[in-house]
Amino acid sequence: MATRPQPADADHHNHDDDVNNHDDYNHDDYNHDDYNHDDNVKDRSAIAYTDEVTRLLIESAIETLAGLRSPQGARDPGARLSCLLSLRAEADGGLPDAVADARVHGYGWDDIALRLATTPAAARHRYSAYTRWRTSEPTDTTTGAPLHD
Repeated sequence: MATRPQPADADHHNHDDDVNNHDDYNHDDYNHDDYNHDDNVKDRSAIAYTDEVTRLLIESAIETLAGLRSPQGARDPGARLSCLLSLRAEADGGLPDAVADARVHGYGWDDIALRLATTPAAARHRYSAYTRWRTSEPTDTTTGAPLHD
């Protein structure tokens, strides 16, 4: 079975301890000050990885979707499979906008590539045309989101 990516410090750091211990959080290290953020949460978003929180969120989403789509709910393996694929499709479909949003808010291709687990050249090749197109549209000055007619 393939292993899932873990944060670089996964072998020697217990992330559960971070819930109650925030002494090692340095607010000055946070480069994107235009976002509202919680000073009590350590930023571990630089790389994508799965953990118990991710698993619980996905499981909750599957339970909710399956409950809405199937009389047997998530007990139906076919419904679970369809819901999981629906979630994956939505997540994949959101990547171009997430990359464009990151570029608007000052993230470089190196930062984006790290979060996508790819090279800067590959990230730029895959998303730069969409990012240029998206950023050429009129946007909401507060959120950076495109304005649609």
